[in-house]
Amino acid sequence: MLLSKDRVPQVPLMEMNEIHFEEIDLLNELYDTIKSQKPMEQIEKLFNEFLEDVRYHLEFENNAMKESGFFAYPMHRQEHEMRLQELDQLKEQFEKTKNPEIISTYLEQKFVPWLIIHVPTMDNVTAQYLADYL
Repeated sequence: MLLSKDRVPQVPLMEMNEIHFEEIDLLNELYDTIKSQKPMEQIEKLFNEFLEDVRYHLEFENNAMKESGFFAYPMHRQEHEMRLQELDQLKEQFEKTKNPEIISTYLEQKFVPWLIIHVPTMDNVTAQYLADYL
């Protein structure tokens, strides 16, 4: 396991917490699958599921912020776009090399540290606003 759920604080909107927890489950499953050197097909399947989940996660937040007129939407959306660009580059690199270690290294060094900072800061403020709006 790379990330325990208790390292990512809950925010005031249950829908966002559920999305975060599901993403952490997928992240850990992908990471454990890579580290235990499971078959490449299994790694590829989980990697694609993780990518789809992250896209859904960020799209959900972006849509909610836009619909509610959230004051920090442009800044928060930009942060999401940067993550998506990184993930697109990671996918491209993985497809070229078929080296699963580039995925695990990215998760360790970039994605998890970002998530640990992003949720209690940007997502928390967003969730407070959305909880009042919804």
